[in-house]
Amino acid sequence: MSVRVHLPSTLQALYQTQRIEEVTADSVFAMARALNLRFPGIGDRLLEPDGSLRRYVNVFVEGDDGRWQAAADSPIQDGQQVWIVGNIAGGLSRWLRPKPARTPSGTDRRARD
Repeated sequence: MSVRVHLPSTLQALYQTQRIEEVTADSVFAMARALNLRFPGIGDRLLEPDGSLRRYVNVFVEGDDGRWQAAADSPIQDGQQVWIVGNIAGGLSRWLRPKPARTPSGTDRRARD
């Protein structure tokens, strides 16, 4: 069962992969193992020692989140596409937020609106 795996730029840089790699796999776990055979060490970044997906790795099979379907046991059908996406933390630190715009009188413009 051949599947196309879309890899994030961080893994591409670390393991010199292509943006899209084709592997033979019938589950998310088997896909990670197949990638690890081709790029030693990449499997450790995707899977916990017990075989589950690492919590900061999101895997989407044809748009469905593999983590919530059945985790690493999520099936993959022949010809499907898989996207591996790392988590991105959001929000701005209060130290990095832009300062509120001030009116000529020195009051915060947002207070009036």
